[in-house]
Amino acid sequence: MSLPAREQRALDRMGRTLLAGDPRFGSLFAILTRLTSPEAMLRIEQVKPRQWRPPLPFAAVAIMLALALRVLMLGW
Repeated sequence: MSLPAREQRALDRMGRTLLAGDPRFGSLFAILTRLTSPEAMLRIEQVKPRQWRPPLPFAAVAIMLALALRVLMLGW
């Protein structure tokens, strides 16, 4: 699974911070990864992809804004 670039950069920054705080962290994480690699990921830890919804078209936003302004200026 690939992450959006912004999230991947945040994770990379966290990893660098952890490594700077404790140099042994890298080797310990490598051992943990090797030990757990054959195991399947728990279902509770799996992230389901969200269904993408297109943003509201510009015309719909413009109409809603015009109606809101009308209500504010003239009332019902």
